[in-house]
Amino acid sequence: MILKILPKYSVSDIMRYLKRKSSLMIFGRRANLKYKYGKRRFWWGGYSVDTVGKNAKRIENT
Repeated sequence: MILKILPKYSVSDIMRYLKRKSSLMIFGRRANLKYKYGKRRFWWGGYSVDTVGKNAKRIENT
């Protein structure tokens, strides 16, 4: 996933938002997962972020 984030937003805030919203969407579509993941802890705590710079177009095409 390639995102362009404005400098006024922190990477950790964006990742927290994406994880929260995507887990709610997944639990909404697959109600049976609520029983498997009782406390709605669907994603692991960590994430990896890197910059792409000049290679952004090449990375998007792969």
